Amino acid sequence: MATKRGIQHIPAIDGLRAIAVTAVIFYHLGFGWIPGGFLGVDLFFVISGYVITRLLLDSIARSGGLDLRGFYKARARRLLPPMIFMIIVTGFYVAIWAQDSVRRFITDIAFSLTGTMNWWLVFKEQDYFEAIGRPPLLQHTWSLAVEAQFYLVWPVLLLLILKRFGKKVIPLAALTIALISGIALFLVSLQLDATSKVSHVYFGTDTHSIGLFLGAALAVSWIPQNFKQEVSNKAQNFIDFIGVFGLVGILGSFLLIDESSPTAYKIAFPLAALFGAAIVTSIVHPASRFAPILQNRVLLWIGERSYAIYLWHWVIFQITRPRVDIDGENWALIALRILVVLALADISLKLVELPIRSGAVEYWFKGMKYRTAQVRKRQKIAVIASISVVILSFTSLSAFAIYKSDRATKEFQESLQNPPVTEPVINDSADVSQSIWLTGDSVILGIRNTLSEIRPLLVVNARVGRAAPELLQEMNRDLEKAAGATVVMDLGNNDLLQEETIRAIFELVKESPRVVVVNTAVPRPYKDANNELLAQVAADYRNVRIVDWNSISDGHPEYFAPDGVHLVPTGASAYVMAIDEALK
Repeated sequence: MATKRGIQHIPAIDGLRAIAVTAVIFYHLGFGWIPGGFLGVDLFFVISGYVITRLLLDSIARSGGLDLRGFYKARARRLLPPMIFMIIVTGFYVAIWAQDSVRRFITDIAFSLTGTMNWWLVFKEQDYFEAIGRPPLLQHTWSLAVEAQFYLVWPVLLLLILKRFGKKVIPLAALTIALISGIALFLVSLQLDATSKVSHVYFGTDTHSIGLFLGAALAVSWIPQNFKQEVSNKAQNFIDFIGVFGLVGILGSFLLIDESSPTAYKIAFPLAALFGAAIVTSIVHPASRFAPILQNRVLLWIGERSYAIYLWHWVIFQITRPRVDIDGENWALIALRILVVLALADISLKLVELPIRSGAVEYWFKGMKYRTAQVRKRQKIAVIASISVVILSFTSLSAFAIYKSDRATKEFQESLQNPPVTEPVINDSADVSQSIWLTGDSVILGIRNTLSEIRPLLVVNARVGRAAPELLQEMNRDLEKAAGATVVMDLGNNDLLQEETIRAIFELVKESPRVVVVNTAVPRPYKDANNELLAQVAADYRNVRIVDWNSISDGHPEYFAPDGVHLVPTGASAYVMAIDEALK
């Protein structure tokens, strides 16, 4: 059951939330057919901007003012308890079973709870689409941080605008802020290229607030209570057309916009926001025949739990990575992971969100003054003891987990015995015709010593996080020194490959006696697409051989370090054996 709200409850908005969170879930599950699923967040932003502004204006209309303290308290009561519940449960899990993530998890808690996670990620230069390792388990709270900052600033601005200029200026002010955000997005996007991390453009409040303020502008001028259900057929058709247009547009954005193109960011967020605003325009009108489409039971069930689903899905997906954390049939794992998310979301709603939203917990504490002194004492002791046990247990487990994680990391690094390479290593004494030109990313770094034991290396040029465009640049620089040598490289670990880049690389070394390319096994959405494209392009070059590392390593989690990408000695040996076989 939906809780009572300050403004008219519109079920179709819950249905729209369901579409938004489903897109995000499918994207994070790695489905290649929905490359723009991350734009579901922008749909959430439009909804939040509209609903929050309507709440604010409704409060002002009823009381003649705005209780900022009450508003902020209500927002905190809505957002923080489910997040705290998720953090506590996740904290205990990672302390026991995902100890490699404990240190970063503990660091991120404060930023999640204070609504500053997005700027912390910008500061850390965290790439939302990072390919290597387990992403931060609280990374997804960046969007909640953007919303929290909106909640903090917009009510104050709203009151100032109303007091100084009147209600008519509010839509213009909101649209102006949305435009400024769009300009910031465009300017920051100009600095991107194919190798850039998208930390600021994606996580920045300045670049990613378009949807919030478009929703806010719509809320001022499009008020459901002011509309009649009986309208002309022409008007009704137009209302429905707007909704259908927006839905087709947002679904098209999910299916067609690609994370790998820097150009996409100049248009993706504004487009998603505009399509979302179009849908909201239609579904909030009482005469809409489009709204019932979003009011079926499944969508409403998901929509009412959308916040909890969003909180839990990222955590569950990152601690249950196929082939890294768990093994099994792909579709069975997908179904299991989704069911776990939905179950936890339902528990969160019924045991945390609804009781706190309804004030049950608050009333319990207030009711203590009516109990006997002995009862109050026992209850206070019970509450304090429970909190103390949770804190002490988590602290102890975390300390032990950090110790074990640090020890494992040290042992892993020692086992590799490979210091980072920042400049190409050149063996001037090597026979070019019998030597290897080794180039690529951190995976190549990790196996170079093992490979050098069986094959002489002429040039080694690899770097952590290297993407294909940078690899092409580096190979151009090394060509004169390495011409005539057998080439060994890896491709596809760090970015979505483009055919023109692959062909440019293969054209560069088409005179080499042999080119061995190791494909990717990284647990990222673009893995299969990269491997298919590599195989397709390689077929056009006689001297190119593909090492299907993805197939070789399948079913062998023991080959990989905890990040699921880099190799332990056993994996490095298997990797090098596959290369050696391709060189024969």
